[in-house]
Amino acid sequence: MKKIRIGIIFGGKSSEKEVSLNSGRNIYNVMDRGRFEPIPLFMDAQAQFWKLPIQLVVQNTTEDIAARLAEAQRVRFEDLKTIIDLAFPITFGSYGEDGCLQGLLTLLGIPYIGSDVLAAALGQDKSMQRVLMAHQSTINIPPYIVITSTQIQSSPNLAEQIIALFGLPLVVKPARGGSTIGVEIVDSTGQWGAAVSSALQHDNRIVIEPWITGLEFSCVVMETANGPQALQPTETVHQDRLFSYHEKYMPGAANKITPARVSAARLQEVQHMCVDVFTTLGFKGYARIDGFVLTKELSIQPSTSKIQDLKFYVPAPYPAETILITDPNVYSGMAPSSWAFHQAAHEEWGPTEFMTKLIETTNFKPETRNPKPETISK
Repeated sequence: MKKIRIGIIFGGKSSEKEVSLNSGRNIYNVMDRGRFEPIPLFMDAQAQFWKLPIQLVVQNTTEDIAARLAEAQRVRFEDLKTIIDLAFPITFGSYGEDGCLQGLLTLLGIPYIGSDVLAAALGQDKSMQRVLMAHQSTINIPPYIVITSTQIQSSPNLAEQIIALFGLPLVVKPARGGSTIGVEIVDSTGQWGAAVSSALQHDNRIVIEPWITGLEFSCVVMETANGPQALQPTETVHQDRLFSYHEKYMPGAANKITPARVSAARLQEVQHMCVDVFTTLGFKGYARIDGFVLTKELSIQPSTSKIQDLKFYVPAPYPAETILITDPNVYSGMAPSSWAFHQAAHEEWGPTEFMTKLIETTNFKPETRNPKPETISK
């Protein structure tokens, strides 16, 4: 049987392109060559595609690759379908993870692994995904408020209002983004301006939450013949107050423990809630759901006289041991030490077997590759 040609799309235009490179390279390395032909496709800073030779796949950074693209083959969008049968997008952040790339692949008629346009957009947008999750009684989300750059400019007392609502410390993050980029902790009013400026570099909307104290987990959910299945959640132990970019992607910087150190009953509750998030947001193929198991009560008592016109979400107090979902992601990092491979190993799936299972979530049939154009009647 002819091998299925899988285009691994990595790189991109966002600040997370180095994470994408590490993930794409590992997918390329572990893919089953007996069944698949992996084709490395680099997206450059102008969103152009390049088919890379192996000597570029192993380069350290996307900048190193970009400097040597004369050695690669430029691939026009309209020609992509002639060199691949199925796409494996692993471009994190804007223009890759947020529905843009999924829309392009859909227009080109190329099937791909992972969520479709709408679900990918929701997976990137922390404010919109929470609107949907807040209406599900089976999903708990933290208190939060969304503010815009316009509100920040027009409301000189905004910091005081939000601190009156949530207290300190606060976590300030861009509404769209990942890898803890642009995320800051505010311990005092004096830190507000710098934190907001950092978040606004990445989006014109900001999500603000009270500080959450708890066990931090990540749980991969993937589609199977029997519906979405949650793997064993991984507990992450890190030294920085926030799980920083460095600790997320530097091997050995953080400790990943699978399964997370909570009771068996609590692990099942985490898995069930993560599956509910997966289905609520319409995710496809696979996803990674992040959250906390609270180690102490989280209770917010807002002073309504100081909130004015700000839109916020304040649920009833959450007791200790409550599971909170903070960050659904349509992709999971695929570097060798990522949560995904930790959880696959717990299922006794080797990296190659796990990669095959992810590819199989598409139900792609080899006989459907490169169909002949439909005859147009005149």
